[in-house]
Amino acid sequence: MELKTRDEVCRELGISARGLEKMVAEGCFPLPVRIGKRAVWSSVALERRLVEAFAAQERWGRRA
Repeated sequence: MELKTRDEVCRELGISARGLEKMVAEGCFPLPVRIGKRAVWSSVALERRLVEAFAAQERWGRRA
């Protein structure tokens, strides 16, 4: 597992720091873990967020 800083998460999601803060406050993204003075997220959490974000798009057009 790799740890991602706020800047790395924002870059990978294509959002601003304020956008990330809003997502965390709304419960759409997990709270960071503090390691010393740094706030970090696991690469696993970031991957899960991306999978959830694209789930509907990937299901589009499939027949039940």
